[in-house]
Amino acid sequence: MNREQVERIIRKFGSQQRVAELLGIWQTAVSGWIRRGTIPARRQQQLLEVARREGIDLRPEDFFAEVDGDGRDTATQAGQATVALASTFHVSAPANGSVNGGEHRTMTTAPTTGTPLGLERAPAYVRPTKDLYEIGEIPPLGHVPKNMYAWVIRKERHGEPIHAMQQEVVPVWDIGEDECLVMVMAAGVNYNGVWASLGKPISPLDGHKHPYHIAGSDASGIVWAVGSKVKRWKVGDEVVIHCNQDDGDDEECNGGDPMLSPSQRIWGYETPDGSFAQFCRVQSRQLMPRPRHLTWEESGCYVLTLATAYRMLFGHPPHTLKPGDNVLVWGGAGGLGSMAIQLIAASGANAIAVISDEGKREFVMSLGAKGAINRREFSCWGEMPDPMDREAWSAWIKEARRFGKAIWEITGGQDVDIVFEHPGAATFPVSVFVVKRGGMVVICAGTTGYKLTLDARYLWMRQKRVQGSHFAHLKQAAAANRFVINRQVDPCMSEVFSWNDIPRAHQKMMKNEHKPGNMAVLVQARRPGMRTLEEAMED
Repeated sequence: MNREQVERIIRKFGSQQRVAELLGIWQTAVSGWIRRGTIPARRQQQLLEVARREGIDLRPEDFFAEVDGDGRDTATQAGQATVALASTFHVSAPANGSVNGGEHRTMTTAPTTGTPLGLERAPAYVRPTKDLYEIGEIPPLGHVPKNMYAWVIRKERHGEPIHAMQQEVVPVWDIGEDECLVMVMAAGVNYNGVWASLGKPISPLDGHKHPYHIAGSDASGIVWAVGSKVKRWKVGDEVVIHCNQDDGDDEECNGGDPMLSPSQRIWGYETPDGSFAQFCRVQSRQLMPRPRHLTWEESGCYVLTLATAYRMLFGHPPHTLKPGDNVLVWGGAGGLGSMAIQLIAASGANAIAVISDEGKREFVMSLGAKGAINRREFSCWGEMPDPMDREAWSAWIKEARRFGKAIWEITGGQDVDIVFEHPGAATFPVSVFVVKRGGMVVICAGTTGYKLTLDARYLWMRQKRVQGSHFAHLKQAAAANRFVINRQVDPCMSEVFSWNDIPRAHQKMMKNEHKPGNMAVLVQARRPGMRTLEEAMED
């Protein structure tokens, strides 16, 4: 059955929602048929078997009836298929058994007795409604259970992720009029989960005041419920989630920069309802289309790092990335650095990647870096010495200049236009030193520490700019996402962890033991490699 036939049947029933109401336990399967525009061979066979048991005249050829340009049947078998489908779903069809022209009759629910669809012999894919589903168990589309499994952080457990994160059963979130509930298929691992576990420098629970915290600021999934004012998204849409939230009612949110709004907050860190749960609650403006060529886990691991990198490189005029620019990228093999290198290369600029060991050189070069520098070959890291301490200062400036010469060897003697900074304390003094006159050091984090030192003489005399940058607003995140949809940027997924290994994944990140790229975890996707909801249903 092709898309036109499916849509025609929906019109006869009145609406897709009406079909869902009539089908009941068939809801999930039918929604899959509608999205794909065809009934898979396996589903055809199962439907034929049910029809045979119920004494319904439904044949294989009924799934392939042709329709003409205005949606009417050109073969009577299409009408027979409509009647057969209606009978199978216990609804009444037009009295003459035809859908060719004639008076339109809205199908109505027919009274039934006994078990519909021969459910005493229910096929394996029938999905019951329950109050709690096991991890990887898919409810009927749109059915919201009362409870869910989640990895929960509580204030009394703050510490390393391996201990702070504990699996609990908690209520599924209620949603507001402009919010959506998303069934999480996969999620990404980033430092938000590490910081939330540690409760340092502050506990996120002190901010949002919820009794517990569910971390996770990256996800891919299925829209499962929508608020009354949500128009852009519907149940069944496949999405990725960006992590910026705001109240939407101030000047910055309406014509300015939403990232500067007083209400701006990061979902999954400053809110309690992140992605390490079967369902998450988001504002509808956090949703973006999922790149359909990616697996669930690939889709779930890149938005935070990619959108952050995009704003750092394109969001602070006049220092926006231009073709031919040279950009020094700290942590080039990490999740954030790997996104930055690809954006720089795709924009016709030159990325100079800083790596921590030679094993990462090939990786960053494969992403499009013009060159790579191993930071372990230099010793100018950490707090900058006091310039009045001549011996210590002389040793530091000598190493910093040697590092600058390593950059020149790649750029042909040019200083870098932008330094892509996120380690913080360990690298910031060198970043300010090596960026060109009038250039920009843009910083989004402090993974090695928040106390930054610099020689201010280089800052004012050479008119350099230090720019803070924090995630991205929807327009920037959507622009970044298009790089992935257009296959110009790869998610660089390095490792995939099971649901049970979510604390261990964060522990590896905290100890810097993770592989190059972005880390993903499976939630409702039972295994790696799945690309559709139907695959998850059938697994």
